[in-house]
Amino acid sequence: MSTKESKFRTFEDARTYVCTLGLKSWKEWRAWSSSGARPHDIPCNPNVTYASSGWTSFGDFLGYADGKVTGSFRSFEDARAYVRTLGLNSAKEWSAWSSSGARPHDLPSTPNVTYASSGWTSFGDFLGYAVGKQAKSTKESKFRTFEDARAYVRTLGLKGQKEWSAWSKSGARPHDMPSSPQRTYASSG
Repeated sequence: MSTKESKFRTFEDARTYVCTLGLKSWKEWRAWSSSGARPHDIPCNPNVTYASSGWTSFGDFLGYADGKVTGSFRSFEDARAYVRTLGLNSAKEWSAWSSSGARPHDLPSTPNVTYASSGWTSFGDFLGYAVGKQAKSTKESKFRTFEDARAYVRTLGLKGQKEWSAWSKSGARPHDMPSSPQRTYASSG
């Protein structure tokens, strides 16, 4: 081990730590590294420090390479199960939430890239909303049962389609209540 390396974590320990950060590019690394958040025992130029002790690429060091998970991210199935509890309904909502600081470090910011070869099909599938043909087969699974939805709506005292429509568009409608219950529950009652 060189003198330069001795004041830093081992390559493996540094990579394990850095992978938890969810950084996806050299540019993100550089911003984080110079932000003051980098521990002193993680080098600012790991490609130089670890050149002879395991370094292959920034993709490998940060935890992504060729679209495959190489860091310590949750499995696709675990990540999908977690994010479905958030009630996000679009890739745009995902991006906003992911950038807000609320995203755990073991969830990638770009799941479509990270999980491309391990189960990814679409943001609709990942977040738990469906589009197109998929929506017809999965739409009821993300909503309350017909009986629960009916009981909830009856407590609102709405008097007809116009009031329903206004309430539904107001932002007060929970994510597990369909905006068009007549379609969602057509075969349920």
